[in-house]
Amino acid sequence: MSQVLIKRDREELKSLIKRSLFVASSEQGQSSRIGGIPLSESGKVAHLVPVDLTPAAVLMLIIDRPEGLSLLLTQRSSKLRSHAGQISFPGGRIEMNDLEPQAAALRETEEEIGLSREHVEIVGYLAPHVVFSGFAVIPVVGFVNKAFRLNIESAEVESVFEVPLSFLLNSQNHLFEQRQLGAISVPVHYFQYTERRIWGMTAGMIMHLYERLMRELKNHE
Repeated sequence: MSQVLIKRDREELKSLIKRSLFVASSEQGQSSRIGGIPLSESGKVAHLVPVDLTPAAVLMLIIDRPEGLSLLLTQRSSKLRSHAGQISFPGGRIEMNDLEPQAAALRETEEEIGLSREHVEIVGYLAPHVVFSGFAVIPVVGFVNKAFRLNIESAEVESVFEVPLSFLLNSQNHLFEQRQLGAISVPVHYFQYTERRIWGMTAGMIMHLYERLMRELKNHE
């Protein structure tokens, strides 16, 4: 079925992405997902999630390249105190003056990689993903026009790269590894793209997007 998905032309795929997303963060109405753990396995470790969670948002940026759609990712600086060197989406905690999650995601993206919000078209939201470090993270999905420039904040971000959406939406590239959380062993999503390993919450968000797209396809068969 994923082969049907990745063979869609770019305009069909962009339209499908828009239709599959929540229009507003308040419309999500689904259980939060835990890190990169499949939803079916999340119940095993739900008791390990902190009760009081800090709201945050990240920006999943889809870029329309001549060769096809791609997803922008960052590799965090190896000098950071938490999650150093990990691959993630730009974003951070939602501050008091952020009117909605997309405001926080756009602000943090400008601060981290210098991508101006004027180049981003917000198209929707995914359900929150929670992490054991105490954050409830809302993925905000946006399309980026090709005129953008980056100005990377090296103290936070080591590098920025893109992964073809066709790679990420191909079920042959959806991998799992077992992770031990105390006495509990759970599968965690990951992708191996060239030398880069995309795992944890970032992989979980990509898989959530894939699942939404597949559901939308089935609903319109």
